[in-house]
Amino acid sequence: MIKIIILSFLVFSSRIFAQSVHYDKPIDFWENQKKGTNFFNERENKERFQSAKELNISFTRMAPNKWRIGSPKNKLGDFLIGAQDHPNKNPNQAHIKYLKSIVDIAYKEGLPVILTMLSLPHSRWSQHGKGEIEERKIWEDFKSQDEAIIFWKELAKELKDHKGIVALNIRNEPSPERAKGVAFKDWYTENYEQWNEKIKGTPQDLNLFYKKVVSAIREVDKDIPIVLDSGFFATPWAFKILDAIKDKNGNNDQNILYSFHFYEPYNYASRPNCNKFDGTKTGETSNAGIAEKCKYNYPGIIPTGELPNAKSIEWNEETMINFLKPVNDFQKRNNIPSNRILVGEFGVYRTNPDAEKYLKDMIEIFDENKWHWAFYSFREDNWDKMDYELGDKKVHWTYWDTINEGKFPINLYEENKNNSLWKVISNSLKNKN
Repeated sequence: MIKIIILSFLVFSSRIFAQSVHYDKPIDFWENQKKGTNFFNERENKERFQSAKELNISFTRMAPNKWRIGSPKNKLGDFLIGAQDHPNKNPNQAHIKYLKSIVDIAYKEGLPVILTMLSLPHSRWSQHGKGEIEERKIWEDFKSQDEAIIFWKELAKELKDHKGIVALNIRNEPSPERAKGVAFKDWYTENYEQWNEKIKGTPQDLNLFYKKVVSAIREVDKDIPIVLDSGFFATPWAFKILDAIKDKNGNNDQNILYSFHFYEPYNYASRPNCNKFDGTKTGETSNAGIAEKCKYNYPGIIPTGELPNAKSIEWNEETMINFLKPVNDFQKRNNIPSNRILVGEFGVYRTNPDAEKYLKDMIEIFDENKWHWAFYSFREDNWDKMDYELGDKKVHWTYWDTINEGKFPINLYEENKNNSLWKVISNSLKNKN
């Protein structure tokens, strides 16, 4: 009986300890390397925060644009910013209240949040917009851009001093390179520096936008860390033209984190040419065969870049290191320490051949650089391709029945928790961060 009581106390004590996150200012949280994940879900709940914390995940990048609350008229993507045709300059107050309630849960469970906007006024994520093309007015005229800046200033004011938020991520994967203006089609073969000279001072100038939005937020909150994604959907190569933000004294703003995402080579990690030929529907045997042919191996020869006829190169760990050189160069050029670099997203289709090796090489490089990182993603409620706890097998239809009921398929996660793919991530998470 005494043994049971002691064991119960230890479990209770460890739970309390797991909830503790100590920092005087939000930037203190980032002094040492942190390893987190992404919550890109249509609904959040206490159980997801608890489960992540219990697995040694130390923070989450949370995307509220995907939430849907209130009446059915609140369309997917309208959260906080309103409808695409007439977006809000000021965040919706009912949505702010709901957002704070979720961040309250995160704080109580000891899992700090990077609040990440997938969309802004006049900058609508393609999956939430009209058609398949992303709205890019924000990169095409200054009036639209100014309204997005006003929105961020008001949002920062509403969230000021909330203990559960350790950073504000201004815009997930910005893509001014693809806006109407000076065309830039391929970061891999085209000259980024030459393109940047042509667009300086125009709405396509991401550095100019960042300076403005950071300045606006600093008027209402001088301390909150701000995360700035690099251009062309947060490619590491855009660090070639990324500017470091300065404070009023001309020194580096110590409350800024610079972020990139890593799904390269995209033709391997996300299999864009295979998505409509994945052979998941009955009778698609021929399509399944096409899908098999368009898979690539890692290490291996894989098309790289944005062009349809992209050049194929050898991809391995050394290629990854060289591919990330623009980030290292940015740090040296601007005297930016590694604790101000965030790998905001990275991942691979879990059913891909050699996915385990790919993940392992990436994480080793991130850890060696002591960059913060957040894998994509954790128990997402509408997509399973990068839910590594499920291993490398396709899920049964009952998985989605459970998800649609608003529950977790806990038994499935328990059955697969020792799979080799998840172990790559969990072994790194076990290292104190």
